[in-house]
Amino acid sequence: VNGNVRRVEIWALQYFADVTVDKVTEAKLADYVDWRLSQPKRPAIVTLKNERTAIRQLLSFAKRRGYVSDVPEFAIKSGRTNARPDLPEVEWHRLTRFLPLYVDGAQDKRRQRERFYLALYILIMGNTGIRVGEARRLRWRDVSTTRTLTDEVRAILSVRGKTGERE
Repeated sequence: VNGNVRRVEIWALQYFADVTVDKVTEAKLADYVDWRLSQPKRPAIVTLKNERTAIRQLLSFAKRRGYVSDVPEFAIKSGRTNARPDLPEVEWHRLTRFLPLYVDGAQDKRRQRERFYLALYILIMGNTGIRVGEARRLRWRDVSTTRTLTDEVRAILSVRGKTGERE
């Protein structure tokens, strides 16, 4: 509680100094977030989320006491942009059509083998969605097969990564 009280005192009290608790609306909370993001030392998104938690607790207390009828919604946009967007389908097809040419264009057998393994690595990563770290830890014991309803044989890769174990 002390940490949340302090969090509200530092920034929210400064912004909402002249506003009574019953006048705090969704629009005012959105303006607060914009104001916080315009400060010289721009806060991290997690800091804003912590402040949101503290302000929500304060507004919930005000609701329990009857000072406000509802706790307004308080949205914070994710600060994360998609750092690695998906590869467009056109580029994926272009890459997969190029891979056999790349393998065959090697100067010698050693480089051809390296390129062959790289091509398979790219295809496995692209078609399964496993992460690089998961692929690095992949062993033969993690590979099994199954049959689909149409009697096709499919490979199953059991990987352990940041989201746990999955197939």
